[in-house]
Amino acid sequence: EKSTVASFDVNNNEQPEEAFPSIVIGPNGFIQPQGSFAEAQTQFLDPCPDAVESLLESLDNANMGIVAHYYMDVELQGVLQAVGLKQAESGNSRVAIADSLKMGD
Repeated sequence: EKSTVASFDVNNNEQPEEAFPSIVIGPNGFIQPQGSFAEAQTQFLDPCPDAVESLLESLDNANMGIVAHYYMDVELQGVLQAVGLKQAESGNSRVAIADSLKMGD
């Protein structure tokens, strides 16, 4: 059971505090996001398999790759990461995700 509200004082007009964004990862695939930001981030861990396969096929057919920045939509980052991992299995990864400093290398 998760709680996103830590406290709320009606008399002082305080806004409810959201839980500190964190993702609890346990055994047997247990994942529990805490807070809305963490909930969005967990989508990165399990991207849509159809989107992964579709993008993988499109990149292979077009003989293209992708260079992306970490500051992108979490769902897109999850799909790109999964595509890169699948390509790496065949020894031909054409997906690079990095921050600005790494992109400069």
